[in-house]
Amino acid sequence: MRFQSKPPRFQMKKDNRTIFDELPESDYFKSHKKAVKKFRNVVAFPDALGFDQDMGGFIALHRKHVDIALPEELPGCLILKKLGFCLVLLGEESGHASVDLLIGETYFEIKRVSKARNIQNAIIWQMRFAKRKADNLILHVDQVAHPESVRRAIYRGIKKYSRIRLVWLIYEGQFWQLSRAMILEGKFLLK
Repeated sequence: MRFQSKPPRFQMKKDNRTIFDELPESDYFKSHKKAVKKFRNVVAFPDALGFDQDMGGFIALHRKHVDIALPEELPGCLILKKLGFCLVLLGEESGHASVDLLIGETYFEIKRVSKARNIQNAIIWQMRFAKRKADNLILHVDQVAHPESVRRAIYRGIKKYSRIRLVWLIYEGQFWQLSRAMILEGKFLLK
C-alpha cells in the first residue's frame, strides 16, 4: 500500500498589529486610558501602552501585573517598543517569583539600574535577582556610567550566574542583544 503525504500546511506569520489586536481585553490593558484606573504608576507613562503605528511595536499590560514594579520596567519597555518590539508585561502574584515580560516567544526579566553609587555592584545585584526568575535579562542602565564598568559588570555577572543566557542591554540611548557566549568571549564593546 502506498501512502501519500499531505503537503505541509503553510502558516503565515502574524504581523505585530494582529498579535496586538488578538490579545484578550479581559486579560490585558492595551491603552493608557483604561490602565490608569487600576495602575496608578502608569500615569507617568502616557505613551507606554498601545500600538506604535510608526515602528510596529506595542506594549500590553496584564491586569494582574504588579503596579509597584512599573516605574522600573516601563522606561526600558518604551525604548524597546519604539524599536519595534512587541512586549507583553505578564501577570504576577505577590510573594511568588514570576517572569516580567514576554517578547515574541521569549521570556525576560527586566531590571533597571539608576542612582547607583557603585555601578558594577548594582548590575551584578540585579543579575542575581533576575536569574531566579528567567534565563534572559533586559538590563536598562539609566544613569551615567563608564562603559568599561558596565561591560565588566555584565561579564562578571554572566560568569557568576550560569542560568542567564541572554542579556539585552539598554545603555546611553543604545541597544545591544548579547548572548552568553559573546559576553564570555569578550566580543562586545560599549561606546
